[in-house]
Amino acid sequence: MFKENTTYNHRLKKSKYLLENYYGRVPVIIERTPKDTSLKNIDRTKYLIPVEMTISNILILIRQKIILNENQSIYIIANCNNSTIVLNPTQSLEYVYNTYKSNDGFLYLEYCGENTFG
Repeated sequence: MFKENTTYNHRLKKSKYLLENYYGRVPVIIERTPKDTSLKNIDRTKYLIPVEMTISNILILIRQKIILNENQSIYIIANCNNSTIVLNPTQSLEYVYNTYKSNDGFLYLEYCGENTFG
């Protein structure tokens, strides 16, 4: 996990650098929920995503990187202040970032799977 493997000061410096040099984009960490072993890990976890994207665009990004059965769906969860919030696919990344970003400047999102048809 990115947060556990990187010091707070390093994460803070990195997020400030990214926000200053890449206007209109936000630093996002996307990882699989640790308890969900039915889904594969995506090949990378750090993303610099345009603020005008929605959560549904991020869902598409994740779906392209992992292989899902036709009876599986995925959800995006924001980790904020030791609580988890399932995000609405229509929410803009700008709103989600401003609402749920961590103190280190990164937005931490997790994806998890759910069997939908049986």
